[in-house]
Order: sequence, then C-alpha cells, then structure tokens
Amino acid sequence: MEKPITGIVINCSYEAGQSLSLIKGGNLQTGLSIFRKPPYTLHGNSSINMTEYIALLMAAWYRYQRNPDDIIYSNNDAAIKWFLSGEVKSKIELGSEVEKVKKEFESKIERKMRTGVEKWRKEWGAIPV
Repeated sequence: MEKPITGIVINCSYEAGQSLSLIKGGNLQTGLSIFRKPPYTLHGNSSINMTEYIALLMAAWYRYQRNPDDIIYSNNDAAIKWFLSGEVKSKIELGSEVEKVKKEFESKIERKMRTGVEKWRKEWGAIPV
C-alpha cells in the first residue's frame, strides 16, 4: 500500500498534469500542491487567482518557518531552491493585497495540515522529509 502524502507539496513543474504524475502517482491525499507556474492550483485541481496563489505561498512560507518537517517537496531539489528563493520572497513581500486573503488560507491550511499530520503519524509513525 502506498503511503499517503501529507503536508504542503512545493512543485517546480510547469504543467499540473505532469506535476501530479510525479507526486506519488497523482495521489495528493491531504496535501496542498503549489505549482511554480500557471495554472495555479489548490489540491491539484481547482484554479486559484494570483492573489490567492501568493497567499498560499505566504501561508506555506510561514508554516515552513514554524515546522520545516511538514513541507514535502515533490520532484527534486529545484523545488526546494525555488521555494526558498528571492522569487518567492518577493511575491510574499507584495503584502497588502494579499493580507485580506492570507488569514483565510492560513486557517484552511492549518486545518488540513493538522488532519494530515495526525493521520500520517497514526498510520506511519513519522513525517517524511
């Protein structure tokens, strides 16, 4: 049985379909998938706008600062480098336009993360990194 993915997937692929095939056969389970280029998606299937996308990046960034082990990178080191790069930081620093949606997304992410991490620990005993 394949282990479920838990956490936030920072994905450096350009195509959603191609990316999902790289994430454990497309089985996202309780994770969030954040793609580097359009179409930006939440949970691998619903389109979100740029403001929501930046809010997701912000929430993922703050989550990473609090607990790096909860972040899963899907395909290679390029995803890690991209997530921690100045490009992401500059998007996060756009600020005021994003603040209005940031709290809502953070709340949703926190709920999903809490559920996913608890499920992973119960089933597998550790959080993968």
